Amino acid sequence: MESWDLLTDQTALAELSSRGVNRGDRFVVTEALGIHESGPRILAIGEALLSALGRSRRDLLMQNPKVFRHPTQNPQSSELLRRCLMTWTPVEVDVIQALADGSPVKFRLKVEPLYSDRHWYEYWLGSFQRIL
Repeated sequence: MESWDLLTDQTALAELSSRGVNRGDRFVVTEALGIHESGPRILAIGEALLSALGRSRRDLLMQNPKVFRHPTQNPQSSELLRRCLMTWTPVEVDVIQALADGSPVKFRLKVEPLYSDRHWYEYWLGSFQRIL
């Protein structure tokens, strides 16, 4: 199986495939660790999400996903997301992301852990559904 951007873990890639995720979808895969520090880094990002945000892969890979959070994001949503990440709990939450020009766009974000080759949760999969 090939790598996706910086994600080369074969177990995680197989799990993405088994969940029906493909490279063209609105998704992001991040490291699972780093919640306390500067945050997890983006390892893979779907084409549809790049297109929806008007951003480039080069601008987002290895960045914290907070880089595209809009300033009007509800703090309660951000806190719920953080708490769930800290306890390895899947979560679905509405978020406001920033387009490349700074304007807001709403998504329903579903976040769930992904196993690694070592059979540990080492990654997060975030799937984005546009809310009109």
